[in-house]
Amino acid sequence: MADIFDLSEELVLDTGKKKAATPKSVVPKQSGGAALFYSDAECKEAVLEAYTFEGLDAPQCIKGLPTAAKGKDQELGDVVIVQVTESLDIELDAEEINATLPNSKTVILLGQIDSIHTLRRLEKMGFYYLPWPVDKSELIECLRQASLDERKRYESGYFRKAKRIAVVGTKGGIGTSVIATELCALLAKKGSRSILVDHHYTLSNIDIILSQKDLEQVDISTITVEPNKLDEESATSYLNEVDHNFLYLGFTGEDKIEELEKYTNTVRNKLGRQANFIVSDFSGSLDFPLKAESLVTDNDVIVLIADPSVSGVRATQRLLDKIKDVAIPQLVRPRVMVVLNHHRPEGSFNLNLEEVERFLKVKPDVVIPFYKNAAKQLIDGKKLHSLEKGKVAPFTKLSMAINGQNPNKKTGLLSRLSFKRGKK
Repeated sequence: MADIFDLSEELVLDTGKKKAATPKSVVPKQSGGAALFYSDAECKEAVLEAYTFEGLDAPQCIKGLPTAAKGKDQELGDVVIVQVTESLDIELDAEEINATLPNSKTVILLGQIDSIHTLRRLEKMGFYYLPWPVDKSELIECLRQASLDERKRYESGYFRKAKRIAVVGTKGGIGTSVIATELCALLAKKGSRSILVDHHYTLSNIDIILSQKDLEQVDISTITVEPNKLDEESATSYLNEVDHNFLYLGFTGEDKIEELEKYTNTVRNKLGRQANFIVSDFSGSLDFPLKAESLVTDNDVIVLIADPSVSGVRATQRLLDKIKDVAIPQLVRPRVMVVLNHHRPEGSFNLNLEEVERFLKVKPDVVIPFYKNAAKQLIDGKKLHSLEKGKVAPFTKLSMAINGQNPNKKTGLLSRLSFKRGKK
């Protein structure tokens, strides 16, 4: 992808035009009430009976499972009940559901696995869970619990938080910002509300990569509220909409880098309920050092971007070692993935895939080939994932892995039902 990273030389970027963007409020709409996704009539009738008995408005009943098309904010109530009694791997299916429904929704899963381990895992993910079939009084009690004051749920952790992804360049100029942007755009395209967080505070190229010259960073000198005094609604107002489900957060200013980074992280942390995924772009060209401790504690997934060069592999190995040393004492460790990016033609690199694997002692999770038309594709306002053909689909593979899906194996309930429909 050699041409991609020379875009700033091909396009004239007037850095003087950067000014404070007008914040846009993008708080998800809520409609009150509830929605039920069910697979059999017995479950539907039992839930409707519980709602009638309690004197509540009947939920909207939808056959099947949540999808991007069915999961639009304006079509669902604040409480979403999902029957997953046919699931063979309820945690995997919960990951897929989590990426489809807005985090502002309270979600109750009805499953057949009665396990304390499963209950705790799903609770940690922000779901309520009831073994099915369930007594009517238990369902009503769960509905009452789920309908508690939103502020109490927020403070107690009973809400689903965005999965935090750090896309980290092991050195500069290897396509980290492009890959972070592609990942965020593809997650959004698949129906997941996604936020791209820009950690470049001077000369950011995200507007060029997205072919949106009007995309501006917010100058923090225009903001009168201290970061620690921001509430969730205020934090949301600094998001800029790039596309449907695709939002951008970026700050700039004359303050010290440390202060700008503090502001960015504070606002990002306030947005946990506003998205399914928060993707942070940590390119190797940042003008501040990245700390392994922060990467491990602040993220659920760390995606390391490397190229097949000696310097690239060495830098990746050093960062892997640092992350491993920091992660060992942690009870909850982030998932670490390695993406090998051929940002120049294959003959430009002095290592092949086998040598990279031998030196890193790990197999790259995703290998991105060289796309000779990459620069033109981006300048034309198109995404690189639209160049994917057949089995060569690295961006799709990366987004699926982030989403908790195995691109090589259909194990989840959503995939299994799609497969069954296709056979009929």
